Amino acid sequence: MSNANITRRHLMLVAAAASITVASSLQPSYAQDSYPSDKIQMLLPFGAGGGQDEFARRFIPKLDPVISGQIYIDNRPGGNGILATEMLTKAKPDGYTLIQQTSSFTTNPFISKSLKFDPLKDLEPISLVARTPHVLIVPKNSPANTIAEFVELAKSRPGMLNYGSGGIGSTNHIAALLFEKAAGIQMEHIVYKSATEYNNDLLGGRLDLVFAGSGQGATLANSGEVKALGVTHDQRVQLLPDVPTFAEAGFPDVRAYSWTGYLAPRDTPKAIIDQLSAAMQKTAKDPEVQKLFPAHELIGTTPDEFRTFLAEDYAKMGELLKSIQPN
Repeated sequence: MSNANITRRHLMLVAAAASITVASSLQPSYAQDSYPSDKIQMLLPFGAGGGQDEFARRFIPKLDPVISGQIYIDNRPGGNGILATEMLTKAKPDGYTLIQQTSSFTTNPFISKSLKFDPLKDLEPISLVARTPHVLIVPKNSPANTIAEFVELAKSRPGMLNYGSGGIGSTNHIAALLFEKAAGIQMEHIVYKSATEYNNDLLGGRLDLVFAGSGQGATLANSGEVKALGVTHDQRVQLLPDVPTFAEAGFPDVRAYSWTGYLAPRDTPKAIIDQLSAAMQKTAKDPEVQKLFPAHELIGTTPDEFRTFLAEDYAKMGELLKSIQPN
């Protein structure tokens, strides 16, 4: 056999060995492509039956069936969402433990002194899927029929009018703070354990104002039980088309929302984050799905867009909450 044939045969053997090596090295990647191959635990930081629980049980089934069929919701209330978030930070970053977060995520760092995680560093954003504006509602016998009239009433009785919220840093508390700052008024803040409690006090005339979620506020206003004076959105909401925005009333800085988004543990593979995000974006932007959520503005962002949103919201909440003393 000539030297040329020996060299040619040697090169062929080397090439075959290299092909086997490459094929073997690709096997883990093929395995990753099968995600999800097991059940996905979706932590929900609030109890069953609440607004976030209702949203999850309506939105998640609309995701790609390959993903939604594997997700089960695990309600883990406690600590204004802190307990469930701490669980997530300790979970394996493999895409099989996720969390549905809301606005308390960016306010908790300024309220709790014992927070064990950094919201901007210890989790991976997936997608911001929805935000819900608030509605300023007052008792039906309130002398104020517009935002301007309420401001005039509050200025004539400084510190005497009151409002209810779910606690320091809750979204209806944030909305009231923004309103006080923009209008130059001062009110008394009363903290309640639940929306049912402060709504009952509003209906009974024991509160002067509540910033309710748009769905809840619309239900009360459209039934005639309360008066709706304004919405904290940049446009009028579908459920209350005759109620002006705060911007229309001359207070463009009063923009406040409850938001809903999904996150994973830090270091979750980018391919998994992108797959989940793509599914959530597609669902949130589906016109037929949007019709099912008239009280919400469905958005659907990329992971990077959600990361930017969190940083901006964190800075805004910090500036606002650091300027007050908890009641």
